[in-house]
Amino acid sequence: YEFTVQPSNAVVIGGVIDVIINCQAQAMPGFTWTYNWLQGNQRVHNNSQIRMHLNHLTSALNIRLRAPDLSFFSQGEVNSYRCLASNANGTIISKTARLFSGS
Repeated sequence: YEFTVQPSNAVVIGGVIDVIINCQAQAMPGFTWTYNWLQGNQRVHNNSQIRMHLNHLTSALNIRLRAPDLSFFSQGEVNSYRCLASNANGTIISKTARLFSGS
């Protein structure tokens, strides 16, 4: 099985930033998916900057930054995210979505 929607890269540039990264795994009759996200190799948890929106069909990772929070990135820094979808048959991992800090 595979992802039917892969997460996409994005560039973060000043102001209020609201980036949404989506993923969706291929439907499997009789099985539902459980989604998680990784930033680098660490599991993502909801906090003041990151919100995960999960259901058995899709997953979205919403990263919201305001100008004072842009220290989340250093100039030229890249943060990498991957989506994990799991069910009784195993786990699949999406391609990597990269968030680049621009100027």
